[in-house]
Amino acid sequence: MRYAVISKGLPLDRIEAEARKAGARELKSTRLLGQVFCEMDEGQAQALALVPGLVVKPVQEYRTHQVLAAAPPVQS
Repeated sequence: MRYAVISKGLPLDRIEAEARKAGARELKSTRLLGQVFCEMDEGQAQALALVPGLVVKPVQEYRTHQVLAAAPPVQS
């Protein structure tokens, strides 16, 4: 399952190191958000969530057919 690892004060390289130590795969880091996205099983995510300064949240799957864009009314 895909997870977002969110920092509560830890630098990005430390988040990546902790995620690798927990067994995370396919790591993608975002400097702007200060988060790491990765693949882990539930047990690995629970172990990583025990690290002080980290929050682990599952990433919901979104598909293009779930997004509806309503056009604003146009005055003529």
